[in-house]
Amino acid sequence: MIAKELEVTLHTAFMDARQKRHEFITVEHLLLALLDNPSGSETLRACAGNIEKLRKLLTEFINEHTPIVTDVELNTQPTLGFQRVLQRAIMDVESSLKWEVTGANVLVAIFGEKDSHAVYFLQQEGVTRLDVEKNMPQETMADHSEFLIPKRALTGRDEVGKSVFKSFDVASQIVAFDSRPGVVFYEMYATEGIPAVTGHEPDPMLAKSGSFPAPGATLFRLVRFAPGQAEGTQVDPRAYENFLKELSQKVPGMAEHFERDAPGMHTSDTVDYGIVIRGQMILELDDGKTVHLRQGDCVVQNGTRHRWRNPLPEPCLMAFVLIGAKRQS
Repeated sequence: MIAKELEVTLHTAFMDARQKRHEFITVEHLLLALLDNPSGSETLRACAGNIEKLRKLLTEFINEHTPIVTDVELNTQPTLGFQRVLQRAIMDVESSLKWEVTGANVLVAIFGEKDSHAVYFLQQEGVTRLDVEKNMPQETMADHSEFLIPKRALTGRDEVGKSVFKSFDVASQIVAFDSRPGVVFYEMYATEGIPAVTGHEPDPMLAKSGSFPAPGATLFRLVRFAPGQAEGTQVDPRAYENFLKELSQKVPGMAEHFERDAPGMHTSDTVDYGIVIRGQMILELDDGKTVHLRQGDCVVQNGTRHRWRNPLPEPCLMAFVLIGAKRQS
């Protein structure tokens, strides 16, 4: 079985290749996508691989050597090498009686494509197959108690006005953070102004980026919060700064709303409807006032200063609908 985190990585790789109108998706595309895969990136870092250097080399190679289709309907095709890597990873996992194929398993399988630039770039960084096999995360039964990745059913209308499902898949944008393992944003949908509801609208999340909606706009976001730390645990200022830096890169504009001297505290010009889908959450306002939210509890956040804290040693999943507002004094 293919792990959910790998499903997301493969989906994202295909989406990215199609958006760039690449005729083929290659082993190099696959390795580039694994740089943002949780188990793949963790393994590469354990092997002392320079992920940002690999990203630059792979991006430049793909842009220079991948044919682009501009004048016909595009159906990006995986190369034989791409297919062999996935088949090899699946067979290796099945033969070792493991539970599922992860990004780290695919990383090992890439080394079977000895003549590929993907392997050449890894070797340039001093990363070998033996290094990857030694440093890949060990699978445990606990790994299978994690959340399933949420799917989104998107409806619309066909040419005669009949309601149809346009898609039922994982979100187009899934944002994970290397500096804060376990935190994930699932960007589900967004609107600008008054929606026209023609039923023929393109998926806005294929192109949209940003943190909070403008006045009158909306954003539907699921957030998975990492397991909570023991009460009294001090926040490492350097780790917090690293998280804000990565947040700024991956969700442009969002870090600007967070306070540097009060980790987690933030304010936005939005009205937020939130609901705890799984787990528990502590909502803290000014002067340390808190409320303990449990599964099914809701909150209406009226543009006030606040922060979230997970009180349990397990992840928490919350859903938010953010409505852009205009702050008045």
